[in-house]
Amino acid sequence: MKCEDADLLMMKYIDGEITSQEAEKLNQHLLACKKCKESFLVYEGMLCEMNDMLQVETPEGFECAIMAKIQALPQVKAIYSTRDKVKLWVAGTFAILLSIGAILISYRDAIIFSLAKSQHFGVYMQNLLPLVVRVEAQTENVINTFNTAIGRVEQTLSASAGFIVTGIVVLCVVQLALVMRRNR
Repeated sequence: MKCEDADLLMMKYIDGEITSQEAEKLNQHLLACKKCKESFLVYEGMLCEMNDMLQVETPEGFECAIMAKIQALPQVKAIYSTRDKVKLWVAGTFAILLSIGAILISYRDAIIFSLAKSQHFGVYMQNLLPLVVRVEAQTENVINTFNTAIGRVEQTLSASAGFIVTGIVVLCVVQLALVMRRNR
């Protein structure tokens, strides 16, 4: 056995994970190798020291004294006002409704068509489908109008950017003059 293998087996011994076959191999190597035997004795000495350090006895009554101190501490309760509770309920309800709305909007076509096939809601949904189509058309019109308005505002601003910058500069100069006059 190589010394590196013996070192690994020593670590397994220290961790308490060594098998009886591995222990036998390690023991045979330690009998033959003086260097590994010295290392093993050092490891075993450290292990004994660590075990002694871990077995510290507490003074008598120590646990009872600590528990009495803990029980003597004032009990602190979280203070939630009614207003805070209402805010939390409102926020939670809003989040739930927003989530449900997002899901319904995402799957609205699938929901509408599956309800249209239903025997209970089919008649109502058949009447609702033309309304849905009209609402979608109106939504498209609003979006197109909004985009057109934004485009015109953008064109106006880009065309008059020089005037706007000039106006801002003039306002800054006037304000600077007023501040300097006040400081005199």
